[in-house]
Amino acid sequence: MSRKIIIYFLSIACIACQTKQDSKVTFELELNNISENHYDDIFHHDLTTIPNLYTNKKIESSDLYKHNITYIPLETNDESLFADIYQLLITDKAFIILDKKSKAILVFSHSGKFKFKIQRIGGGPEEYKIPKIVAFNKFSNSIEVLDNTRGVIQRYNADTGAYKSTLRAGFTMNSFFPIAADKYLFHIDSYLFNDARYGQVNGLEKQLLIAHETDKNGIKIISQHVNHIKNSGLLNFGSRNYLRYGADNDILISSTFNDTIYSFSQAGVRAKFVLDFGKDRIPSNFFPKSDFNKIKKRKDFDELPTPDSFWETRDFTYNWGTHQNRIVHSFYSKKRTKSITVFNSDFMQAAKAVGYRPIGANDTALVFKMEPQEVHILNNDILQNIDKFLERQDIVANNSTRDSLYRKFIDENGYHFLFLSDRVDEEDNQILAFIQPNFEILDNED
Repeated sequence: MSRKIIIYFLSIACIACQTKQDSKVTFELELNNISENHYDDIFHHDLTTIPNLYTNKKIESSDLYKHNITYIPLETNDESLFADIYQLLITDKAFIILDKKSKAILVFSHSGKFKFKIQRIGGGPEEYKIPKIVAFNKFSNSIEVLDNTRGVIQRYNADTGAYKSTLRAGFTMNSFFPIAADKYLFHIDSYLFNDARYGQVNGLEKQLLIAHETDKNGIKIISQHVNHIKNSGLLNFGSRNYLRYGADNDILISSTFNDTIYSFSQAGVRAKFVLDFGKDRIPSNFFPKSDFNKIKKRKDFDELPTPDSFWETRDFTYNWGTHQNRIVHSFYSKKRTKSITVFNSDFMQAAKAVGYRPIGANDTALVFKMEPQEVHILNNDILQNIDKFLERQDIVANNSTRDSLYRKFIDENGYHFLFLSDRVDEEDNQILAFIQPNFEILDNED
C-alpha cells in the first residue's frame, strides 16, 4: 500500500474519531410547567448558623462516642452475605442496604434478621446495570434503584423484592427522592452543567429539580431551585451528598464546598443551615469566579474546609468533613444551642467505625458500620495487654482477675463493642452501630 493511500485512510479515521468525540446527546425535557408548580424559594427563613468551633486538644472525638451505643449484627448466610454497606436506608419496618461491589440491595429487619435480596443485574426491562443509589418510596411501598447508565429508576416491592415498574428520567443525576405519589425530587450533579462534557439538558439552570411522573412512566420538570456552582469532578471527589430526611419532615440538600444546607418541604425550598468556618470559611462567590488552578492549589494545601456528609436528628446536627489534613466531626446541639468540632481520635471508638462518615441516622443517633474483624483484632489486643500488665505487676493471671480487669477497661472507656466478639465471626457481615453523642461535654467547655 502506497504512502499516500495510508495517509488518506489515517485522515479519514481521524475525522471519524473527531466527529465521535464532538457528538453530544441533548436531552429534550418539558421544563417549568408553571401551572403545576407551587413550590417557592424562601432563602432566608429561620436560617440557623452553626459555628464550627475547634476545641482544645484535651477533647477527642472518642469522648463524644463512649456511651449510648446500640449494636445490631446483620445476619450472615450464603444469600445475605455482602461486601460493604455503601448506603443505608432506615424505614419503619427494615434496614435497606446497597452493596455496590456485588450490585445488590439487601433487606434486613430491625433486629438484623435477613429478609430478601434484590440483584437484578443486566440491561433488561426489569434490571439495572450499575446501582448509583437507592430510595424508599413510602407512597408506593417501593425500593427504587437509580441506574445512571440508562437514566432509569427501577422500582421493586419493598416487602418481597418483586419488580413493579420503571421510571424513565432520561438523564444522569446525583440523587433522587420520592415526594408524592407521582412527584420526585432530583439533585443534579455537575455532569449536566459542563458544556465540555457528554450529555446536556436544554434549559436546565438549577441543581434541584421537581418532576411530575407522566402516564408513560416518564417525567416532566415542573420546578427548578438552588443555583448551581460549576466546578470539576475533582472538587467533588469523595462526596456523598445525597438527598436525605431532615428532622422537620423535610428533605435536606447539601453540596461539596457549599456551606449552606437547603431544605425542601411542601412550603418550598429554603436555606435551613449555614456552616460558619470563621477565618477558614469558604469565600463568598469563590467557585463561580475563581481560576480553577487557584482553587486546586488551595485545596491541595488544605486551605479550604471540606464539608461533606451532613445529617440532622431531632436533637443535633452533624457534619463530617476534612480540615488541616485531618478528619473532623462537627456537632450542633439544638437543646444547648452550642456547637463543637473535634478532630478524629488516634484510637477510634466502635472498632474504628467512627473514623469514617456515618452511613445513616435516625431520630436520635448516627449510624456507623463496623467490621467484625476489627472487633476481634481489638479484643485480642486488649486481652494481650492485660496479660502483659499482670505479668509486669507479678500478679497471677487467673480467669477471675483477668475478667475483672477486662470489664473495668470496657466500662471506663466505653468499649462495649468488644463483647460482640462472642457473637460474631471475623468474616460475618458488617455490624450497625447506633451512637448517641454525649453532649454533656459541651457544658464543661468555655
